Amino acid sequence: MPSGWTLGEEDDGEDDSDDQVTPAECDKVLDALDDDTSEPSAEEEINLNKGGAFGTFLSQSISSFPDEIDEDRLQQVADALSDCSSFSTVDEDGVNSDFKVSPLSMPTSAMPPSPSP
Repeated sequence: MPSGWTLGEEDDGEDDSDDQVTPAECDKVLDALDDDTSEPSAEEEINLNKGGAFGTFLSQSISSFPDEIDEDRLQQVADALSDCSSFSTVDEDGVNSDFKVSPLSMPTSAMPPSPSP
């Protein structure tokens, strides 16, 4: 875990579809991300925080699906997220949250290199 960060609380699973999103066009992007047409075979999420209850939060999630990914659909999502790389939400309690989306580089293979003979 990075220095100064602590393990955060699990997501409460609340439906945040009623949150107000600014800019408004990013709301459609977020809705599209929630449009799950298939169930993942595996998924995990971790939440980290720095600075206590009102500090900085980092949430990461990953999912794996049994079927092949539609590369065109994946590119559409990536393009949409690049257009909405920064947005804010206000929930039903009036709590304002700011979000920043950024790419994550991934290794081309999860397998370690073979040892040399």
